[in-house]
Amino acid sequence: MKWIWVFLLVFAIGCAGSDGADGQNGSDGEQGPAGERGPAGEQGAMGAMGAMGVQGEQGAMGAMGEAGTAGAEGMVGPQGPPGEPAPKPGFEATPPQVGTLRLSFPMANIDVTLNVVRFETGLQQVINLGSPTGGAGAGRVEIKEFAADVLFEEEIVNLHPAIAQGAQATTVEFTPTGAAAPLFTSALAVILELKPTSDRTANQQFTFTIKLGLGNLVMTRGAFSTAMDRVSNLPTCVSTPCGCSGTITPLEYIHTGGLPLQLQPTQVAVDSFDLGWENTIDLGSSSGGAGAGRLKDSGTTIVAPLSDATLCEFAALVYSPPNLSGTKLHYANPLSTTGNLLFDYTLEGACITAYSDLTIFSDDNGDIKTRSTMAMGAQQITGRTFDATGQELSSTTTNWNFIANSTSTSCF
Repeated sequence: MKWIWVFLLVFAIGCAGSDGADGQNGSDGEQGPAGERGPAGEQGAMGAMGAMGVQGEQGAMGAMGEAGTAGAEGMVGPQGPPGEPAPKPGFEATPPQVGTLRLSFPMANIDVTLNVVRFETGLQQVINLGSPTGGAGAGRVEIKEFAADVLFEEEIVNLHPAIAQGAQATTVEFTPTGAAAPLFTSALAVILELKPTSDRTANQQFTFTIKLGLGNLVMTRGAFSTAMDRVSNLPTCVSTPCGCSGTITPLEYIHTGGLPLQLQPTQVAVDSFDLGWENTIDLGSSSGGAGAGRLKDSGTTIVAPLSDATLCEFAALVYSPPNLSGTKLHYANPLSTTGNLLFDYTLEGACITAYSDLTIFSDDNGDIKTRSTMAMGAQQITGRTFDATGQELSSTTTNWNFIANSTSTSCF
């Protein structure tokens, strides 16, 4: 019976059927933890350079370093080609306009303003240096003619009646080109000469030369002014960079050689200078008789651009003879700087040192210049040498007293 139930149970279960179709996937489970980082791959190729960005603002300039030591002077270069031949006298080009000249003759009802291309005026006197016992002094100060070349204009013909009648001009004003006020004025003048000059070449213009006799002359430049009256023989001084009357400070003239030096108000950069000495020498004969005369100073003449210091020269001349001992002329060494002036040569005047001539004029370039001449009773001359760094190596000084005719240093 037991075996029958087993058989029936086995028969009832039967054999297993084939697999059914797969069911649908279940939803994703949560992400598992990250695995360890793998090794880095090889570096890729560099990409192309991008466009340049906008330049930033420039930084502040750094402090200037100290100047280096001057190098050795180079060899002289080859001579340049010859220049064009200078024009013959009288055929030079008419200079550019340097200013205007106004003349007013009230009694003749004439008032003209002329364009000036060249002019010259100034002061002069005779200086006597005297002797060891005295006798030094100065003569009467004379005002030079005001001579000017002016361009022809229609109104210049109005000056013919003025010169013919000897009319007096009560207003004379010379104003440099670009200046706000006249450089020279005079309240008393007459025309001494009026002469036309025709142009000869294409670079010349029709001009008239006019010469004025001046009764007084006033020179003004900014706040400085000084004057001389020929009629009363009295000077006037408002102010100069050097003072007035007997308190005039001597000037220092410096030949700069074109160096851009900043000088003090009583220092003058000069264009050129001329000085020298002369003596009469008798060589004698075989039996003797040789000797030398008295050494003479040829005068010291200095050409410089117009400056405020010109009024110092004007005042020194009209108040002459002040003792201008200490007036110096220097020749600057090429190593000179504004803060360290080096002089190869120095000439210093002493004893009676005074101006005998002052001329203010315009050159062919239209620049206004001055030419002053001094007489010196004694001179001290010093020569110096310097090394490449500007250190003085040596100096030599000599003296000569023209009044005592000796090497006396009593005036120094």
